[in-house]
Amino acid sequence: MGILIVSQILNGFATGMLYAMVGVGLTLVLGVLNIPNFAHGALYAFGAYFTFTIANWTDSFYLGVLIGPLLVVLMGFVIESQGVRRLYGAHHDYQLLFFVRDCAHPARDGNPDLGSGRLFAATAEEPCRRRRSRLHHLS
Repeated sequence: MGILIVSQILNGFATGMLYAMVGVGLTLVLGVLNIPNFAHGALYAFGAYFTFTIANWTDSFYLGVLIGPLLVVLMGFVIESQGVRRLYGAHHDYQLLFFVRDCAHPARDGNPDLGSGRLFAATAEEPCRRRRSRLHHLS
């Protein structure tokens, strides 16, 4: 019976941590200024892209890890100063959603040729095992 109680306590802690993570995520998205900013996920994607690209260009993983996040900080500052800051005094009807993800699509060659057997992304070239993709036919 003791193992069941310990298991329930650990499940309670895990559920509580999940609720805390959801709360932190909503705080990031809505912010303390009540301005919705959904660019966080796109900035994470840009950080991974910048790190990958710089690591490939310089052949140094550590240099990519150092410079990639700095570029994302600069990009976030530009988005905040040029876009979000203009909404500070605006009414709630004038909400702005940032779709930065659409800017990353052409940068990663938005229309890869999956029929050739090779996939090109920035400076990397990887073989594709599947000749055709259902998503490729939908686009």
